[in-house]
Amino acid sequence: MPVKDVTSRYPIAIAWPRLLYGAGKVDAIAIHHSVTPTPSATATEADELAILDAIHRYHVSRGFGGIGYHLCVFPSGRVYLVSRLSQWGANVGGNNNHIRGICFIGTFVDILPSSQHLIAGAEAVFYIDVYEKARDPCSPHSKWTSTACPSRVAEKVLLLNGRSLYPPDVSDPIWNMIRAITKKGVMLYRDVDLVSLATKKPIKRLPAGTGISVSGIYSGTHYLSTWSMTNRKPNGFEIAATVKPPVETCVGEKAEILRLQTLQKALVERNTRLTNDLTASEGDVDALQAIVNEVNRLTGR
Repeated sequence: MPVKDVTSRYPIAIAWPRLLYGAGKVDAIAIHHSVTPTPSATATEADELAILDAIHRYHVSRGFGGIGYHLCVFPSGRVYLVSRLSQWGANVGGNNNHIRGICFIGTFVDILPSSQHLIAGAEAVFYIDVYEKARDPCSPHSKWTSTACPSRVAEKVLLLNGRSLYPPDVSDPIWNMIRAITKKGVMLYRDVDLVSLATKKPIKRLPAGTGISVSGIYSGTHYLSTWSMTNRKPNGFEIAATVKPPVETCVGEKAEILRLQTLQKALVERNTRLTNDLTASEGDVDALQAIVNEVNRLTGR
């Protein structure tokens, strides 16, 4: 869902210095829970604004000048910008000048947030990172302060750090595996909204007879499937029917090519499951590692 800007509803009192100073060099995101009754996933926007109104009044009463968080996320999947990102927050004592805060509305001492709630949290992280033009790591509130906050939300902070909603980091080991396969000449997948993995030198491994002029990750009409900026999620890794495997003389034996094609698809699917499926098991991790090991062997890494 789009982030809803409600900052005009929650003005910060001028007496509070966070109104006067910019956020400075932001290098982290703090994750909180509100320790208030957890709203229903079917709550209306009016219901949620009433909850934010109450948090605003409470934070003002504590001398915060306004809501101390920057973004608040609800089980409905809605995300609200409650304080301008250009200003200090008031949610991590002694660190507000360099941290932005995201709050999961509800209490998560004994339960985990729902998948929809976690996705909203990842959207909030993405929103901050787009503003910041950087990828700021998020950590539990308890990293900086002696507190149990955000309780069990802390178990999912690695998900919020965002491979499920971010363009892949060029240093990400999984996507390095994908690039290794690509360098072997295996180009099977397409993506109409590519965030490039940026090879500096074009890779031209396919002969002209295939009808595809391959240059790096982009073939001119097809891509190695990576990321959709439109939907901010992996694209489903659709096989492009017009893309033919490279000839054997280009990259090796046909059996190896076919195995790499299979591994590429498995690698992508397993990685997507681990980053998007909140119930992924240790078996998924082991299976992914086995795939990575075989890719390393076949690509000589």
